Amino acid sequence: MKKPTEIINKIRKLLNLAADDSSAEGEIENALRFAQRLMDEHNLTRDDLTPDEIAAESERMTRTAVYGGTTTCAAWERALVRAVCSCIGTVSYYIAEPDYLRTPTGIVILPPDRTAGPKVRGRWQFFGLAEDVALAVALFNETRELIAAMSRLRWGGVYRGPGRSYCEGFASALEHKASRASRERTPATTAIIRRDAARNLQWLQETHHVRLRNRVRRPAGNHYGSAYQSGQSDGRAHCFTPGSRSAKLSPAPKALPSP
Repeated sequence: MKKPTEIINKIRKLLNLAADDSSAEGEIENALRFAQRLMDEHNLTRDDLTPDEIAAESERMTRTAVYGGTTTCAAWERALVRAVCSCIGTVSYYIAEPDYLRTPTGIVILPPDRTAGPKVRGRWQFFGLAEDVALAVALFNETRELIAAMSRLRWGGVYRGPGRSYCEGFASALEHKASRASRERTPATTAIIRRDAARNLQWLQETHHVRLRNRVRRPAGNHYGSAYQSGQSDGRAHCFTPGSRSAKLSPAPKALPSP
């Protein structure tokens, strides 16, 4: 059966419109809704793309690491990663093996004081379309540095005591807010996000031979109530969005000192 080339081209234009930085929110929603309707009406899926189109899309896919501040993955940093993916929607992640803090080109980053060698840090890999991954990395790095700076200023630390509780409260509020916003998306937008998640996973398996498995979520540690509530209050008040797909991209992640 001949594929409806005109319909495929129309769907592609609609999706391009939805991804355009200059598109208004209403235009994006309408474009996504109409594109999904056309795909449903004509029984079209990703498999209907030509091999050249699949290759072109694959070339735009990438994965990029972001780092925590310790060897293990802190509960509040894990919550922040989940919040970022929920906020953007079209980016996936997995927990990678700890590694030295590196620039995007793979160069090891030394501590600011140069008095010690590089330290191994817990890390996550964001993967998906390159432009979406860049947004996720920028949002994670900027928000993580903000939370850590506020925690040090108010509670004197980040990974122990009330400082840790403050960070956990802040990140949990962001995760809750991003999750609530994701539930308010239109069915058309949700369908596109699910399609992208399946595409991301297929690309990761075929390109990097990585197969993901679910992990049991470890609960946060003992709370210092006032610090945790203070973090939640600040997290609820924080504007947690990647902007109109034009968030300022962060430079190489900074090596934050341990508390």
